[in-house]
Amino acid sequence: MRKLERRITNLEAAFVEHSLDKQRIQAYQANTDDRINSLADAFMEHRRETREGFRQVNLRFDAVEGRLGSLESDVATLKSDVATLKTQMSDTQDMVARIVAHLGA
Repeated sequence: MRKLERRITNLEAAFVEHSLDKQRIQAYQANTDDRINSLADAFMEHRRETREGFRQVNLRFDAVEGRLGSLESDVATLKSDVATLKTQMSDTQDMVARIVAHLGA
């Protein structure tokens, strides 16, 4: 009978040890899951921040392009005005030369 009691005691001890091991494993798995979820959340936040940064840069590029387009238009207008002034100046010089020639004659 003592052998049977010892066997039962040993079985109970093994069962308790197995239960404790199972609880430890579950606790480790829960901890691992929490850490993995924390990493996943951090990566998603980084991804959002990166996307927002690129969006802001794109907005700045668009604003610069808009200003450059406006400047190019202004430069084209100035070139046209300068060409008109040169033509008018040439015509005025011709007229002054004719007046001087007529006065000197």
